[in-house]
Amino acid sequence: MTAYLSCLAAAGVALVCSASRAQRPPVRYTVGNLSVNLLTQAWGSPVFALTATMARIQELLPKYAQRGGQAEELPRLGDSLGAMMQARRFDEANRTMDRMLAILGQRGPVPAFDPMPAHVRERNTFLAQAADVHAEGIEDYIGWAVVERSAGRVGLACLPGHARAIRARGLKYIPYIWIQNLPKWVRAKPQDAVRDVP
Repeated sequence: MTAYLSCLAAAGVALVCSASRAQRPPVRYTVGNLSVNLLTQAWGSPVFALTATMARIQELLPKYAQRGGQAEELPRLGDSLGAMMQARRFDEANRTMDRMLAILGQRGPVPAFDPMPAHVRERNTFLAQAADVHAEGIEDYIGWAVVERSAGRVGLACLPGHARAIRARGLKYIPYIWIQNLPKWVRAKPQDAVRDVP
């Protein structure tokens, strides 16, 4: 926990220093919730697993159409999938996606999903939304589970890139620190995290 807090403190000081140099008025309107998908991944949420599978389905669909595939079952499965997700029937949604993958020709395990390209696209979407609504900043949710996946090893991943890209557009980067987003190693052995606190 000490590594995470030290890292966040350094980032916070850098953000405060850059904000005080700019002498900007306070932010009045923001868009955001950037990095929520990284929070769900770090937490091990079933939503992230389904998102990864959906990315593979979307990757396979054009290839399936080019081969002349016309399974009538796909649209029906897709329609029912939305209802399952709304009702939080994740196991059923997972089985439905497995059926969709089989129809699309997926053989073997689904390749590992890299969330970073989608995350950067999400950031760019927020940048466009901010311009459309004349927002002054973009919010980013930074979870402990995202930046310290294993004890004592802090990695800020894409966060500095977010800050640079957002500021390059003349917007404020507004990080929200979510210490309650506990890493798996803390949830497994909470006493290990508590020992680091003075």
